[in-house]
Amino acid sequence: MKAILLTLIIFGSSLIFSQKDLRLNFFYGKNATNFIFKDGLTNKSTKYAFGEFYGLSLVIKVAPKQSFRPEINFYQAGAKSTFNETPLNWKLDYVGAGCAYLVKILGRDSANFAMSTGAFFSVDYLVKGNQAIGLTNYNIIRENSLERYNITSAFLLNGAYKVTERLFLNFEYRFNFGLNNIEKDQNEKTRNIGNTGAIGISFKL
Repeated sequence: MKAILLTLIIFGSSLIFSQKDLRLNFFYGKNATNFIFKDGLTNKSTKYAFGEFYGLSLVIKVAPKQSFRPEINFYQAGAKSTFNETPLNWKLDYVGAGCAYLVKILGRDSANFAMSTGAFFSVDYLVKGNQAIGLTNYNIIRENSLERYNITSAFLLNGAYKVTERLFLNFEYRFNFGLNNIEKDQNEKTRNIGNTGAIGISFKL
């Protein structure tokens, strides 16, 4: 396992430093998130909650229309519901690390605007969690009620506008879907789901 990780690190480092077309991205956006929640055999309805998203990524061009984009991010997830007229509210803060694969579908290198689409995968770690039942708050981490790790897959659509040869503005939409059950209760299953809209700025290195 260590040999595989070392090989991947060496390969990734050589790939990065061999590239002449690198861009550093800073993103800020808003999330609309929800749960896919099942209690036993019954699907339970929850409502969307809203949070923030911050991302730092590096675009590594590997072909004329293809690129990889490793990323670290912070985002807020959660959901809302009611039980016997009592409001329920979940707020989950994650830090994550992942990578996107992007294919350019519109625009050339010489064009001022380009659009790309692709897939994103990340492993996220719960750093703060709160569940409010009415006016009572519970620390999710202290209560040990949810898994700390969340594995995220996403479809994304990115638009980039070239301001100068080294400065770009970005607009991005993501549809996020959690791949793992974050519940610790064996009778319940919960997955994160959500939409992210973000704007960003890129610098060509």
